[in-house]
Amino acid sequence: EEEQCGCAGAGMCADDRADRVENDLLWANALADHRSELLSILFAVAMADEHHLLRRVNRRLLHLFQKSFDGSCTPLHLAHGDQVPFIVHMEHRLDVEHRAERRCRRGNTPAALEVLLGTIHNMLFNAGTIPPMELAKAGQFAENTFFGKPCGLMDQAASALGGAHCIDFKDPEHPEVRKLPCDFSAHGYSLFIVNAGGSHAGLTQEYADIPAEMRAVAECFGSSVLREVPPTAFRAALPALRGRVPDRALLRAMHFYSENERVLHMAQALEEGDMAVYRALMLESGTSSMALLQNIYPLSSTTERSVSLALALAQECLGTCGGAWRVHGGGFAGTIQALVPNAEAETFRASLGSVFGADHCSPLSVRPVGGWALAPH
Repeated sequence: EEEQCGCAGAGMCADDRADRVENDLLWANALADHRSELLSILFAVAMADEHHLLRRVNRRLLHLFQKSFDGSCTPLHLAHGDQVPFIVHMEHRLDVEHRAERRCRRGNTPAALEVLLGTIHNMLFNAGTIPPMELAKAGQFAENTFFGKPCGLMDQAASALGGAHCIDFKDPEHPEVRKLPCDFSAHGYSLFIVNAGGSHAGLTQEYADIPAEMRAVAECFGSSVLREVPPTAFRAALPALRGRVPDRALLRAMHFYSENERVLHMAQALEEGDMAVYRALMLESGTSSMALLQNIYPLSSTTERSVSLALALAQECLGTCGGAWRVHGGGFAGTIQALVPNAEAETFRASLGSVFGADHCSPLSVRPVGGWALAPH
């Protein structure tokens, strides 16, 4: 952070123009060392994407690398001409990622882009030595500090690690990560993501309220986070807590305690290949999100109920055939996930696709790696 403060163009405000983003990107790369260079690019690309300028930044990024070979601007540690095809290849990959984001939101695209840019710099300038979780933390820092979105580390960690993992965030700087087996197809299921079409624009406060309300409950016990408050103490204090904090905060605290326990059981079910238990717990988790966490639709809108509609249709389609469904990601708008028996996959795709669009209901596979070089470098 200290290095970034002294580096021209390392950070940008939310209302910066396209030319400012491009110029800052150029200056950040020319002046930063190889550590802050990684963060500078992440900041610039994250901001540019929010303003739908990613393609312009891509061209500037490609131009920057190309100019390194005529001597006018030399990124550190980039010395070999045979790296150009990889750079061009990755530039086109970014463009494809942007088009995919506009076509169908299937997850946290900013997190994926941050990790992608981090991986580029890791491969080109650091010989692949930066650990995945460090790339994830760089992406989180970019969103928290330069975009103002108070996200945690989970989405970036998922993109950086790949596969399925159980992560304990007790120590945010050094999360405990455990890899899990995750092959739904081997058990006769397909994992679907349904884009319900809602927008996350203007929902930052909705997301920020969740951890803020949980911290407010924890502070009633003299703690900073609910992790430090035993669930038995919370239950015993419920009568006294009413009136000190809003009821919604109490409901969200109840979700926190039950979900933490549920995640451990879901991880165990995956390790044991017990899909019946996993499916039941997934349904429980979704119900808790709706009733306790209350992140299915935004309070700021009386009409936005796209996720609610998707969940209702998923229940209608899968309720009697052994499937499961729940909100996906941070909620309030966007996507749901569904665990669909393979025998019902086409019916499910046709049913929800007819409402939300054929390309907004898609089966996914969990790829085993995170950021990866697809061409020699």
